[in-house]
Amino acid sequence: MIRRVVWQIGWLGLCTAFFLTACVPLSSESANPLGLRIGANITPTLVEPAFALVNGNGAPTPTPFQPDPAREPSAATTTKPTRTPHGTPRPSPSPTPISPPIHLLGVPDTMPLLDEDDNLNVLLIGSDKRSNNNFRTDALIILSIRSEDGLATLISIPRDLWVYIPEWGMNRINVAYLHGELNDYPGGGPALLQDTIRYNLGIQIDYYALAEFTAFTRAVDTLGGVEIMIACPFTEWHVIDPEQSLENENNWELITIGPGMVPMDGADALWYARARMRSNDFDRGRRQQDVLRALYHKAFSQNIVPQIPQLYRDFQETVETDLGLDDIFDLLPIALSLNDAQIRSVYINHEVVYDWITPGGGSVLLPNREPLEERIRRAMAGLPIEQAERLETPIEVWNTTEQADWDTLAAQRLAHSGFAPRVIENTLDAMDKTWLYVYTPNEDPGKTEKLIGSLGLDPAQVIRAPTEASNIDYRLVLGEDYDPCFNPQKIER
Repeated sequence: MIRRVVWQIGWLGLCTAFFLTACVPLSSESANPLGLRIGANITPTLVEPAFALVNGNGAPTPTPFQPDPAREPSAATTTKPTRTPHGTPRPSPSPTPISPPIHLLGVPDTMPLLDEDDNLNVLLIGSDKRSNNNFRTDALIILSIRSEDGLATLISIPRDLWVYIPEWGMNRINVAYLHGELNDYPGGGPALLQDTIRYNLGIQIDYYALAEFTAFTRAVDTLGGVEIMIACPFTEWHVIDPEQSLENENNWELITIGPGMVPMDGADALWYARARMRSNDFDRGRRQQDVLRALYHKAFSQNIVPQIPQLYRDFQETVETDLGLDDIFDLLPIALSLNDAQIRSVYINHEVVYDWITPGGGSVLLPNREPLEERIRRAMAGLPIEQAERLETPIEVWNTTEQADWDTLAAQRLAHSGFAPRVIENTLDAMDKTWLYVYTPNEDPGKTEKLIGSLGLDPAQVIRAPTEASNIDYRLVLGEDYDPCFNPQKIER
């Protein structure tokens, strides 16, 4: 049974959602459900860049979907959608590289095996594999399942992680797959990428799934679109007309979406998950996990079970995997039982890597061994007692604001901290201030402190009203002062 629980995300989500950031745009003829949120008559459309394989001496990776910079664009300052065609977009500057300890610059020792026997690990790969001799795997997420604990963990791996690739040498992790394909590595690209992850991250991969761009856009459109949680206003460059030159500064605009639950079709979702001109790969990894969660919600809210055989056939040409159709039906009861709080998000980000310039001039991310090992070890383990208790804590979320989606945003924010709240239809009058009511007579101060920190509240916003007959421990009442913006990467369970 453990080998089948991976399908908890559903065939649709598992095999199509993880190539979100593979950097090669793809055009779409689907209607744009965002409407004026993205700008009139604009459908997120992707363009074909030229790929260049990173060479062995660490030459810089070309950045697709980036026209030659003309001048620095002006940033949008409003949270409303904007149409600002002034200046050809340029990526945000990377943090200033620092000098890592000298012992980290050579070939590292193999990482000890960090996952446990109860884990089932699936490597989810995104790439434009339409070009068979020159592609990269720029979207890498490990889906780790602990069936006994009812937990799933998503671990985002940045494409520029500088690793040792067995039988080759030091390079970016996103070129391992292609190197294995082109050099007859036993098992091909999937095997070399899995061996690279085992060597550098200490995670043994059991299965893999590689999806192409067309599969993702088709999957989202097959579901009728998705609603994606955008907690903070997101401002990014968008091409206006894909038929026009991308080097024309008037063919670009800044748009802003959110906060809220924003509806998107396949092309919109792909644009949102891939965009990085004004952010970075770490933020993009966070956004692709948000898109995955949205796919999971939509798939199971629509009862896709009867459609699974046809979906499996439809995606066989664009999804490469060593998992079969018979696995799907065996795990569906488990899939339907998971909630947001049982799907953990883990990121390999600047807290566990160094920014480093290779001798060949490439900007890469060098693993900081000890904190990286500790983060992965925690990600692969079960929940400590205090975290497991959060799942069982009765919490309600009430929304008295005029922002219809803020209760959903707050609930998902709490889910990132390991709580599983219920959103209650509001019957209260509008309130100016946000309050956290504590009704349990046996309050756990650590749990209350965790709620306050996760929600960004002040301790003065806590009202204690112990009630023996109450069937809930906490009630969060959102007022007009509530700020929905948060960064999941900053929330520790």
